[in-house]
Amino acid sequence: MACAWLRFKCSGVRFFLTIRRTRDSFLPMALIPEETIERIKAATDIVELVAEHVQMRHAGRNWLGLCPFHNEKTPSFNVNPELQIYHCFGCGVGGDVVKFLQEIDKVSFVEAVAFLGERAGIPVPRRDGNAAEDERNDQLFRANELAAKYFHYMLRQPAGADALRYLHQRGMTDEIIDDFRVGYSLPGWSNLLEMAGRRGFSAPVLEQAGLVSQGQKGRSHYDRFRDRVIFPITNLSSRTIGFGARALRPDDQPKYLNSPETPIYHKSDVLYGMSRARDSIRREGTVIVVEGYMDVVSLVQGGVTNVVASSGTAVTAPHARLLARYAERVVLLFDGDAAGGTAAERGVEVLLGTEIDTRIVTLPDGQDPDSYVRRDQGADELRQLIEKAPPALDIYLDRMAAGVDLNSVTGRARAIERLLPLTAECKDEVRRNLMLRRIAQRFDVNENALRTDLAAAQSRPAPRRRGQSAPEVDKETPVSSAPPVQVNKLEREFAGLLLQYPQFLAETARRLEMEVFTDSEVRRLLTYLVEACANGQQLDLSALINDVDEGLSGLATLCAMETFVADNVTEIWEDHVRRLQREALTRQIEGAKREMRRLVESVGPGDELELLQKRHDELIARRVELESGRDGF
Repeated sequence: MACAWLRFKCSGVRFFLTIRRTRDSFLPMALIPEETIERIKAATDIVELVAEHVQMRHAGRNWLGLCPFHNEKTPSFNVNPELQIYHCFGCGVGGDVVKFLQEIDKVSFVEAVAFLGERAGIPVPRRDGNAAEDERNDQLFRANELAAKYFHYMLRQPAGADALRYLHQRGMTDEIIDDFRVGYSLPGWSNLLEMAGRRGFSAPVLEQAGLVSQGQKGRSHYDRFRDRVIFPITNLSSRTIGFGARALRPDDQPKYLNSPETPIYHKSDVLYGMSRARDSIRREGTVIVVEGYMDVVSLVQGGVTNVVASSGTAVTAPHARLLARYAERVVLLFDGDAAGGTAAERGVEVLLGTEIDTRIVTLPDGQDPDSYVRRDQGADELRQLIEKAPPALDIYLDRMAAGVDLNSVTGRARAIERLLPLTAECKDEVRRNLMLRRIAQRFDVNENALRTDLAAAQSRPAPRRRGQSAPEVDKETPVSSAPPVQVNKLEREFAGLLLQYPQFLAETARRLEMEVFTDSEVRRLLTYLVEACANGQQLDLSALINDVDEGLSGLATLCAMETFVADNVTEIWEDHVRRLQREALTRQIEGAKREMRRLVESVGPGDELELLQKRHDELIARRVELESGRDGF
């Protein structure tokens, strides 16, 4: 950690402040000119940006919604359009447009600014810097984007004729192919490698991007995707981060090959098609989850646009949290075979512990979403199935019951043993009670006995589910490393007042000493503000948020959310100053009383006690003066 010492003098009183910052926090400004960053922030509407990820409603001067960074039932995520900041009163995260994009898309400062600049149509020039990680990730994004364009281009070349014919035979139109930028990878071993090399991308960078693999004994590199139909995978900001590739030949295994885990692609966090589907999901209130890329493309072509894919994997806890940000209801729509039923079952196990209304559509044997929607009237029939989809719990219990002998005490006990940990994960008491009642009815067991067993199960560590290699992070843990900020309410209000009305900073420094503030973080924030004022700097809340450490940044956004009546702001500031002075005097008086009692008990009467008594009386007199309306300081 690097420390910046700030030293300044206000009205004869010197203050010293240590602001702790990570070394990298100084680097973004070195890479991108500060004036460019400010232009980009000014051109970006934070409400519009956040609304792409969070369902919000107007609440006074702010916008309010469920926090995208932790699970909650009551909205506590606030966005202030005037100050262009956000703050969650539940988990303590806060910041500006750049910080939000960093947290939501897991990208660096430079990547976030670059994306927002592109979004606002503002070029982002860069200066020399040593932010190696930022530069590396930027290269990975650019490498994947180049590959996506290359694959899409090759689909329409003579070498891609068979792949294009295959897509047409699967019912895809040229329009939908272009819309999803479906592509084709040539069968050779180094086509992409050589093309990208000519564009300045080295083999190690392409390997880190997941586009090429290293040969045995590290001798050479070769293309990871060969002779396959390619589906680009994007993050929520529509930037290409990976690929799904389908084999064209039956003997080419595996049938689907995905990009490996990379610094910018984490499979368990990504749902294919989410960046384009979220507006439709928000309008419908429902999201349809399918298994494969082809299913998504076919459904969208058929007019069903609120659809995403788990990319052939089970629905994960991060997937569930992502779905909950946009939808009130999730419909699992998997293949009508045994594998599809198993995938749906695993998805239900994850979703049962959430507040999402989860449903399941069971397709006829041999049908998948792609083939079903391409039938005559298939899209309309599919919509009807989705509308009438039964609760996932009922389907899940039926499948489990089919796999055990309900006439056997042992069989039912095994089913209950598997169900109880899933029930325990449900945080909502009403939903949990309904689940227990349904389980008791389905397996013909006593509900009270179930509750007793559940209480015992909750006191034990939960067993890992299939495919779960390590315990999942607590769903209530905030994404940010900064803990929720707990501060004195009066001090928080006063800090918010100064953030919004910095014209009071100089007089505040004259009237108040920093010792008045009991919270060390509030002291740090106000000392920072007063120092900036003493140096003649204009207060820029957005720059402050990105310049200081996480704790101070979270506190600044928290305090800035305070509201004040502009016409009475001078009276409000004066009232807060007096209240802070009075509380400080009261603490000093109580401290003097404690010290006098200690002296009486340990030493007895004497000069020291007499001086302390005099100090005590002076403090009381100053408090009386203050309460009478005269400035005691």
